This record gives sequence, structure tokens and C-alpha cells, in this order.
Amino acid sequence: MKSEVRHIGLLILSLLSVIMTGCRDYDADVVANNAPVRVDIAFTFSSSVAGSQTRQADDLVQNTAERRPNPNSLHIVALKDYELMNSEIFWEEPVYIQGADPQPASYLYHSGYCNIAKGVNRCLVYGDVADAESGSIPSKLYNGSLVKSPLNNITTNAGLRDVSFSLESIFDGPDIPSDATTLAAALTNVANLEDWVNSDNNILKNLRQNFTNHGFNLPGSAASVKKWLEALASAVQSYVDNPSGLTETDKTILGSVKTSAINAAQSISIDDATSPPYPRSLYLPDGAAVLRWVESATGGSFQPQMQTTTIDNINTVSRFAYPAALYYFVDSGIKTSDSKVDFASEYTTVTPTVDKTAWDSFLEQHFENAETEVTPKSKSIALTAPVQYAVAQLQVKVKASEKSSLPDATSNNISIVNSENGQSFPIKGIIICGQRPVNYLFEQGSNSDAEVKFIYDSQVKDCSLTNDLKDACSTLVLQSFSGEDVNIILELENNSGENFKCIDGTVYNGTRFYLVGKVEAAGGTDGDEISRGRVFTKDYITTVNMTVSSLAKAYNVLPNLLSSNLEIGVETTPDWISVTPTVIRMEE
Repeated sequence: MKSEVRHIGLLILSLLSVIMTGCRDYDADVVANNAPVRVDIAFTFSSSVAGSQTRQADDLVQNTAERRPNPNSLHIVALKDYELMNSEIFWEEPVYIQGADPQPASYLYHSGYCNIAKGVNRCLVYGDVADAESGSIPSKLYNGSLVKSPLNNITTNAGLRDVSFSLESIFDGPDIPSDATTLAAALTNVANLEDWVNSDNNILKNLRQNFTNHGFNLPGSAASVKKWLEALASAVQSYVDNPSGLTETDKTILGSVKTSAINAAQSISIDDATSPPYPRSLYLPDGAAVLRWVESATGGSFQPQMQTTTIDNINTVSRFAYPAALYYFVDSGIKTSDSKVDFASEYTTVTPTVDKTAWDSFLEQHFENAETEVTPKSKSIALTAPVQYAVAQLQVKVKASEKSSLPDATSNNISIVNSENGQSFPIKGIIICGQRPVNYLFEQGSNSDAEVKFIYDSQVKDCSLTNDLKDACSTLVLQSFSGEDVNIILELENNSGENFKCIDGTVYNGTRFYLVGKVEAAGGTDGDEISRGRVFTKDYITTVNMTVSSLAKAYNVLPNLLSSNLEIGVETTPDWISVTPTVIRMEE
């Protein structure tokens, strides 16, 4: 009997030893050695992401499964109070769900067997989007671009803080474009005609000085250079027709100048249909091309100006950038479950309530009283906030004031309707200033002017200035600083059939000009989700109505857009709209 009891006791001790060994192994792997917890993880996309306008037109709406981010373009970072926690996450195929009417479609991403560090209480999700078809248009013009820090190699908190997203320069080459050099040479050859340079006649001297535009910037686009040469030929002809004060020798010199100007102008092609003229050939605004006459011992020459200097009120060409690309992001808290949740099957069966999305309803059912950080018992994790747009959207609408004509700098009225060609002022582009890189939370951090870029969006809608408000452009931008005003500039073409005077010279018929509008940051309250202290906020739309009432403050050459002394030539009326399902309009 004692032998049997002793045998039973040994069996019990052996069983307890196995159990305790299992606990020690578990504690050693999970608790003592701080090993990660193996869990399932899931998150969804905002329903607005599945069905709202994003860029230029409806063909870029990301509302089909093929247009969603694919698993290779998603990245998730696990944090504990914004401190990096190393974790391994592997993605499965997304599960698609069509919610009950009127709930829009939404998407679920989930993954099993992920190793998440204990204490994780929030996650960052980043997602690329495949470019939409752009036809004959270069992809970056149509889809925009973002220069992104690599997310796969983040191993330290410092590395995470160094993550940034910035706009890509349209032209960033160190060399002066050959077209710019060719245009400068065409003007220089005319200006340096030997007899003209050596003439003692004051009329010819003044004519040459006006042509070289001493001390001022000259528009350097092909269209403007051609018109400048034609204007010289016309001015010469006016002197020939009224030869007072001219000798026969002077008339001969003027004849040579006119012939040279006409020949040079005819050599410059501005046929957009066959070969876009410089700088449109580089996808830059015409006003970014600048020439300046530089004196020298041999007489001087026209030289392209590619960057801001102490004497040039222009912009470094590399500051002009593509619009932001569509990108997804969320900074979300989490909920955990000690039970394994079958995300795929259970989420697809959820019927959203009247005032709740499918994801909200799902969280209420499966994570109502859940922990908000990973524990050793966690088996499933759900991100509480849906993934949304990481960028902001700007919608620009434009109209002329309630007049049939607009005054120029000399109060000469220019009709907004050309009886021969239709509308006088078609819109050719939109420029958005003040765009700086954003950090790992898609928020602007540095206010250094050295990193400022200007979005140039040439893919505007086909519209002109009329008395009716017209949709001109829908483009994507990065979030701006709180309390910082933003300049938005209209690029228009003068098809009025007339030349008109502007703030920095003459806008010739057939050339482009620029009107500056300032969007003032509206005052806001602390904790306001949209933050009315910003002009642009990620995942929100800013609409700006622009009204043109005068041409007097138009620019030929885009002035230094970092300057605080820009002449404002357009009245702006901003409004802020939520991209999320509930439309929020904010008071100005």
C-alpha cells in the first residue's frame, strides 16, 4: 500500500514538474525575456477612401479592389506612446466587404501570426497607391509624386523621427537647359549687331537699352522671347515710318536690326501641339524661365537665370514640384482580445448600424471592453481608427468679377471674351506655395525656407475666366503649418488679341501671365479635429474660390514666391470640407 501511494505521489510530482516546466518555458519566452506576443492584427480603410474624389477626375477615384494598396505597399510600425517597439508583421490578401446601403464599400486588411512587443498601444500604417492610367501624360504630372524615406529599415526611435515625405522637383538638373541657352543666344545675336552697338545716335542707343531690358528680368519662355523679338521689329518699323533725327546710315542699321529680329523670331517654334516650347517642354511654368542682360567687355549677353540671387527677384527652378501623390496613413490606438478573432469571416458579415460604419460596429461587437495595449494574453489586435488619406486636397474654382472686361496697369480695359477666339483668358496651371517636407506623422516640422517647394499643377480642367464660377483644378498637397497663410497662383494665357500692361512690363498676346491670391489661415480652437489654423490638413479638402477683378497686378515673370511683398491680384474665399463621410463646413 505504501508502495502504491509512493508511486502515485511520484506521478503527481512528475506531472507538476511538467506543468511548471511549461510555465517556466512560457514565462521565459514571453515574460522574463520580453519576447513578442504572437497575435492576429487587422485594420480597415475609411469609407471615404473607398469612394471619394482624389485628384483630377473620376478616373482616379480609388474605388475598386485593383486600385487599393497591395500587400507589398503597406507598412506598419508598432509603438508604445510613440516609442518604437520592434515587431514583425506579415500581410495576407485583403478581404473586401460591401456594406449595406447607404454604407460605401470598405476594405479590411488582416494578418495572422504577427510578433508584437508587449506594451504596444498604437500603430502607424503607411500605404502606397498604384498609379492610375495617365495616357500620353507623364505619370508624375497626372499622379503626382512623393519622395519617401525607407520604412523597412527603421530600427531606432531616432530613425523613426527622421522619416520624412517631400515633394519631388520637376527639374533639378545642375545644367542650364539647352533650349534656354538657345533662346538667350538668339536675343544676344540681335543685341550685339556691330553697327547697332557702335551707333552714336541716341535713338538707336535707347532702343538697344530698352531691348536688353537693363537691370530687369526678362521673361525667358519661348513664347515670350518670340514676342519680345517681334515687339523689337515693330518698334524699329515705327522709327522708320517716322525718321525724324535719323540719318541714312541710321536707317540702314535699323533695317538690319529689324531683319535680324524677324529672322530670330521665326526660328522659335511655340507650337504646343507638335513640340511643347521651353519651359513647357520641361513641364515648368513659363514664368519660371528668366533671362537677364549681363554686361561684359565684349558688349554683354543674355543669360538664363536658374536660381535666386541677391539681385534676382525670381525663384530657384528646382523649387517647382509635382503635386503630392495619393498616399494613405493612420496614427491609431489599438484594442486587443484574449480570444482569437476570425476577422475575415466575421467582418464580412457585419451589417453597419444607421449611424455607425462597419468597422465601428465590428469593434463594438468584438472589442467593446478590450485592453488598449498588447499583453502576454493577447491573441487579436484591431486598430481603432481607419486608414485615411495622408495628404490634403485643394479644389480651386475661378471666376472673373461681374464685368465684361478687366482693367490693366494703365486702366485700359481688356474684354474677357475675344470675338475671334472665344474666351480671352484660359487657365493653364495652378501654383501652390509654402510646401515643406512632412515628418513620420505627415505633419510639418521644420519651418526652414530652404526646403520650401511650390507645386505646379498643369493638369487643370479646360476652363477660362468668365463671370461664372468654374472648377479649375483638384490637386493633392501636403499639410501646412498652423497659422501660416498660403499663396495660390493662377497661370493664365492672354488670348484676348491685345497686349496689356502688367506689374513688370507687357503681357503680349499669346503669352502667359500670373495672378497671386493669398489664402489666410482661419483662426481655430484647441483640439479642433480639422484645425482651422491650417490652410491644408491631411485627409481634408480645402476649397478656394478665386475672383479676378483686375489685370493690373499680373506678373510676366514669377517673382520670388518666398517674398512677403507679393502683389495680390486675386480675391480668395476659402472653405474647409471633411473628406470623411460627415461633411463639415467651417466658419471663416
